[in-house]
Formats: sequence, C-alpha cells, structure tokens
Amino acid sequence: MVLALAGGCAMRAVPPPGASAPARFQAARAADRAGKPAAAWRILAPVKINGLPVDIRFVAALFKARLALELDRPRAALAALAAAPAAADEAGRIRYLALEGRAQFALDAARAALHALVARGRLLQAPDRILANDRLIWNGLSNVAQLPSLKGLSPEERGWVALAKIFRASWETPAEFSKSLSAWRKSYPNHPANSGLLAEILAAARKRTKYPSVVALLLPLSGPHASQARAVEAGILAAYFQGGEAHPALQVYDTEGSASGAVAALDKARRAGAGFILGPLTAPGVRGVAQVQDRPPVLALNYLGGVLPPDRFYQFGLSPAAESRAVARRALARGLRRAAVLIPDNAWGQRMRDAFAQTLERAGGQVLVTARFRPGAERFAQPLSALFGLDASTAREQRLSTVLGMTLGFSPRRRQDIQFLFFAAPFATARLIGPQVAYYQGLGLPVYSLANIYRPGGPHPDLAGVVFPIMPWFAAMDGPVATLRQRFQTLFPEAWSRMARLYALGYDSWRLVPLLANYPRPLAQPVRGVTGVLSLGAERIIGRRLDWAEYDAGGNMIPLLDQRR
Repeated sequence: MVLALAGGCAMRAVPPPGASAPARFQAARAADRAGKPAAAWRILAPVKINGLPVDIRFVAALFKARLALELDRPRAALAALAAAPAAADEAGRIRYLALEGRAQFALDAARAALHALVARGRLLQAPDRILANDRLIWNGLSNVAQLPSLKGLSPEERGWVALAKIFRASWETPAEFSKSLSAWRKSYPNHPANSGLLAEILAAARKRTKYPSVVALLLPLSGPHASQARAVEAGILAAYFQGGEAHPALQVYDTEGSASGAVAALDKARRAGAGFILGPLTAPGVRGVAQVQDRPPVLALNYLGGVLPPDRFYQFGLSPAAESRAVARRALARGLRRAAVLIPDNAWGQRMRDAFAQTLERAGGQVLVTARFRPGAERFAQPLSALFGLDASTAREQRLSTVLGMTLGFSPRRRQDIQFLFFAAPFATARLIGPQVAYYQGLGLPVYSLANIYRPGGPHPDLAGVVFPIMPWFAAMDGPVATLRQRFQTLFPEAWSRMARLYALGYDSWRLVPLLANYPRPLAQPVRGVTGVLSLGAERIIGRRLDWAEYDAGGNMIPLLDQRR
C-alpha cells in the first residue's frame, strides 16, 4: 500500500495497481479514517467479500455496508451484507441488524426494516441501547413513503406501525392525535415504546403545534401573481383552521409583488407584533425582506438564488432543480449511471441539466449526451436523432453503401451505451416528447422527468412509461391527505388543475411555522408533509423528498410504492 499526499491535505491510502483484496480493504479503511468515505468506497467497491481471508470477511462486509449507506447506496449496502458470513457472536449480529434495518428503511422497505430492528432490540440488554434502537425504528417509520400493512407482522411490529400511523396523521390532522394515542395505549399496553419513547413522541407532538401568538402572511395579493397568492393563501387557511391548538392571530399583508412592497408589509407586521413572517412569495419580495436586519423569523416561499441567507431566514418552495437532483439519485440507486439528457434551449433547461448532471457525476455517473430543443417546439426529430446517435448510424450506412456500390436495407440503430433518458419540459411539450422518443428508437429505454409532467385530471397516454417524482398530495390514494385533496378539488374545481401544487405549498408552509419557531435545530428530524418529506438543508432551504410515480400504458398515474423502478 502506498501513502500519497493530495494537495497538502492529510495522507490518504492509495492501493497500487493490482493490489490484493486484503490490501484494498486496508487502504479503504485508511481512507475512511482520513474522513474520505467516497474514496474509501471507490477502493473497496470492486472487492468481493468472499475473496477476502475468512477471518476478516464479516468485518469487511459490515464496513462496506456502512460506507454504502453513508453514500446513499442502500442496495449496495444490502448486497454487502448478503455476502457476509454468519456473525460469530451476539455483538456482531447486533451490528449487522442495525445496518440491515437502516438500508431497508432507506429503500422504503419498512416491513423488512422492522423485522431486522425488532430482532435487534430483543438482543439488547442496556436500557439506553434499547431506547436508541427504538429511536432508530421510529425515525425510519417516520420517513418511509408507505407504512406496511399489519398482515403478517408480529404484535410488537404491529404496534410500531399503528403508532407511526397515528403520529403521521397527527401532522395531517392534529385535532385527532390525543384520542388516537389513548386508543393505541389500550391496544398495546406492553409495547416497548411505552417505556421511554412515547414521552418523547408526546412532547414532540405538542411542541410542533405551538404557534407564535401572531403570524404575518406576506403575499402579492395584487398584481400579476395575485392568483398564485390566493392559491397559497387557501392552502394556509386550510391548515390554519384544521389545527388542534388555539389559533394564533393571522395577519395578511399585500406585498404587491415587489421588493419595496414586501419591505413595507414587513414593517407593518413588525409594528403589529408579529412573531413570525410567512412569505413573501415572489423572488423580488424575498430578496427585499432578506435585507431587513431587525425582524422576526421568516419562512420565505421562494428562494434567494444562491445568496447566503441571514439568520432566522428559511426558504421553502417547489424547486424543479431539486427534483432534477432527485431523478439522478433514483437512477443511481437502480444501477443506471449513463444518461442522455433532453432539455429546452433556455436558462431553465440548463439549470435542470446542471442540477441533474452534478448529482449524477458526483456519484460516478455520466451524462453521455445532451440535446436541446427550441422552446415551444412540436417536433423533435433533430434533437432526438442527435441524442440517440441516429445521424451517426445513418452516416455509417451511407459510407458502407458507397464502398460496396450497392443500396443496403437499413434501419438506423440508436447508440447502445445509454442506460436511461432524462428530459425536462413544460407539461404540454412533455406530452409531445413522449411518443417521439419511442419513434426515434427510444422504445424500452427507462425515461425519467420532473414532477410538472403530472397534471391532475388525466389520463395522459402520451406519457406512458415515464417515471417522475410526485408529491404525497397527489400520490396518496386514501387517508387524511387524499381526503384533504378531494376537499380542495370540490372547493376549487376550475383552478384545481393549475393551482393544486400551490395549495399544497401553502398547507405545508403553515405547518412548518412551529417547527422553525420553537427549535434551536429546526427539522433535525424530517417530517412528512403533503409536498414531501421535509428537512432542513444548506442555506436554510427546506428540502422535499418526493414519492415516485409512473404513467401506465393508459396514461394513468400509478404510485411506485414498491420502489422497483
């Protein structure tokens, strides 16, 4: 093993060419100790666990699984664990089951995760370790896209799922929480969660519904964005009147869509005693409010655009760039690493491409080719032919025909190194792209796009086979979210198709207020809202982990709850 210096940084282990499997294992451990898990993974990934000496196979398998989890590769983690020999002792079994449970939860395989972690809990003796395992179970169940059915679960596992359903519904219907929790206690009096975790759950439930006494809402109620503002306001009011706690005073101010209007509205809100600001909605308004120093905490409903936010200034919106990054992560998790990209030839398209490519390439993937089309185009022969290499295929046929002096029977063949297609486009354009992808030799290629290709009121058969991220707002087939969505459809039948996402944005933004106002580390534990699983990321941006769906052959949206694609 060679030790090399990288730009004056700490030494990192680099195995020499042709290094043995044990040498690569040791080099990977050295890289990990140096704080370079990605480098450690690159070293260790090619190593077959059964190619290592018997006495280190178990340790190496668990190490490889841990690295994979740190790099958001749960399938690779499970593959490493599957190659591990049986644990030699109880301590090894406990470590194994922890990694298995984490990996299964990361894949939304809640049933398998529960089996592993409940079995792990039975092996633990110390109360603090049992409580830590209970928290691992609870955190996993809090974040999975779909809770498992109770059929086939042990009594303890059924208790966990029932409790998770109650807590999840409390975020959606807080008024029902106390009644549902009392019923759970009667049904599961001896459940391990009663020992310590339940007190934490109760305290969290109370704290996350305690609002400041006065909240100000800053929206562009006049001007070109008034209809969008009214949709967001409708979502906020739905959440406001659904709350189980005493309602705070809600003050609404018109920003007129400008920076100066937003600053003036903020000044009025401050003088009226607002303890929290929700809004503005437009980018100029957000930038204007961010310049004000003496103000309450702010949850802006748009983004500063790469500018470092001031203290107590949070950003929340429906970012398509974040969706592009999510598409890249999903493709990688399914072993798809080589992409073709189709985007409109404008700044928006380039941002989508950059966000997607950066995420893909950071994890070792590659954008093989990018094609652009004119915004508003209806025919895509040129960009799709270039994307799939059909022009090059035709040129090769013509050269061969010239050399042979004869006409060849020929059909262009697309390049075979592309593993999947990612395209970004407005909904109307996406419907035109779908059939033309198949016509230009893209049939059978996995196709991914953004959340905007879902439009309520389908079906949309032109988009058959396309996989895309989707809000729980649309994906929920039953339960409180589906009931709430149906209520909005009834109240706003004409605006529903155009404004559905903004209703959801408003709904979640109101429910985020106490989480941001009451915690020194807001959203340390992600929560599942109607716009996605919400967490706090860099630049105080509220990130959304979305569900996934696919258009079936008839153009109907089908939630991908089993995560197979």
